[in-house]
Amino acid sequence: MKSERMFALFITVSMLLLPLISCSVNSTGISTAATTENSENSGAAIQIGRMTDDILSKYDSYHEYCDDSRGDRILIWTDITVNNFDFISVGFENAGNSPFLVSKNILYSLDKLTREKPFAVEMLVSEGIPSRGITFLDENNIKRYFYINENGIDGSLSLVEFNNYEENNHFISAQEALDTVKNYLNDNGPELFEPLNDANIYCYKNSNIMIQHDAYYDDELYGKHHIIHEYETVIDDPDTGEGHTATYNWYRVDALTGNIIPMFNKDFTLNPAYENGN
Repeated sequence: MKSERMFALFITVSMLLLPLISCSVNSTGISTAATTENSENSGAAIQIGRMTDDILSKYDSYHEYCDDSRGDRILIWTDITVNNFDFISVGFENAGNSPFLVSKNILYSLDKLTREKPFAVEMLVSEGIPSRGITFLDENNIKRYFYINENGIDGSLSLVEFNNYEENNHFISAQEALDTVKNYLNDNGPELFEPLNDANIYCYKNSNIMIQHDAYYDDELYGKHHIIHEYETVIDDPDTGEGHTATYNWYRVDALTGNIIPMFNKDFTLNPAYENGN
């Protein structure tokens, strides 16, 4: 089942990448990408290509980083200084059934990438799903994101611009996820839950039934999501106050969309305790 999901994701990702290309590749295998969003108004460009003696002969020195010694030696250079240059890892996240491309980790960072001193990296280049890329601030102080791609036909490299999904979308917090479940339960009856002591736990009034944020996960199957626990505190010994918790349900809340999936009962029905109001 997981392999089928990953295959479907690969097909979907491949289709999504087709319209993203915002660069040109010449006959020498050098890719050129504009350093401003409005490329018609600027001749400035950042370029990428495999390291050759001809390219290196133009520079006295270069910044160097080894990402993977099994890979190719790649050079990235610019004809105008760009600020906050980062070499990054990139990958896909899930929002429901829709994959989106995000910047992951900064692997190497420069305050400035100048025309006098390019950036060299030893890395494995991906022909399919992107794994590495760059970011920088352009002349208009706009942060730009590109992933590094290899043409499957001629092996040329290209810089493909993408919108960093996480930067442009809000992921709900633990408190927002808890409020989402509270509202979800309250929609099925009167105002059932109210804060208990603080806003991190909600208690069903006049009872020991509570909902509480339990965990936050980021995995391949569900992407970023919160887990909300619905339970009742059962007192076993009134004298000591000792007892245990009885779970009613767990709710998985998608951190991007806010969609709720009850994990015990997919078709939600109100608990009898709420219906009876006790």
